[in-house]
Amino acid sequence: MEDFEPAFPLERNPVTHRRHRSEVFWQITLPSVIGIVLIAALAFLATQTTSFQVGVWADISIIWLIMPVMMITLVSLVIMIASIYLSAQLIRILPFYSRRVQEWFSMLAIQVSRIDNIIIEPVLRVHGFKASIGMLGRNIRRK
Repeated sequence: MEDFEPAFPLERNPVTHRRHRSEVFWQITLPSVIGIVLIAALAFLATQTTSFQVGVWADISIIWLIMPVMMITLVSLVIMIASIYLSAQLIRILPFYSRRVQEWFSMLAIQVSRIDNIIIEPVLRVHGFKASIGMLGRNIRRK
């Protein structure tokens, strides 16, 4: 199969290409360079400290390492306290409403049973009548 060659040359749009290059510089290159320079500066400062300053930096590092765990634990604690409080409130009001729901379903069951009896009564009468006629026929044949 022959290679497909477009009918028109594939050239970049100079305006959009220039804008793309500018966005790449400001959104990718510059922040990356600034981050690398900051990390290098902090590494240089960390190597130039005295033994007293090392202890201070260690304490600061531990604080920064423990802080996210403390925040997550605090959020978990708040959620747990809220769920305990809401569960206690629910347990206090639930029996009243569940009894009302149970009574409503009992009344509904009675109404459904009444409607069911009304609907099924004609069918039962027909079947009963057919059974009576069948029994009468069997009794006549035996005699």
